[in-house]
Amino acid sequence: MTKIFMDEKTKHWVRKNGGTVALYPFYPLNPNKGKGPIDVMVMLERPENMQEMTVTMIDELEVYVHRDIQAKRSLKIHRTGYGPFQHLCCSGMKRFKKQLPA
Repeated sequence: MTKIFMDEKTKHWVRKNGGTVALYPFYPLNPNKGKGPIDVMVMLERPENMQEMTVTMIDELEVYVHRDIQAKRSLKIHRTGYGPFQHLCCSGMKRFKKQLPA
């Protein structure tokens, strides 16, 4: 199970916007996905495909994490931006998988 941290301002903002966060892997221009995700997409929605997600409850907030996202130690979700341009970011994930020798 992955440890996930959010500060109080982020928790309040997520509650105001539905109370659900989903973390998806981001694979730009990488059709085989062999080296792992490059980044994380943070969405304020409940995922459609629940079989690929694990859910973690943080102070009555639902955080869904895709199975391809691995944390270095823990994931930190924080709010960035000004006014109507505020959005969530996630840090602390492993970016690339090491290639095993053949």
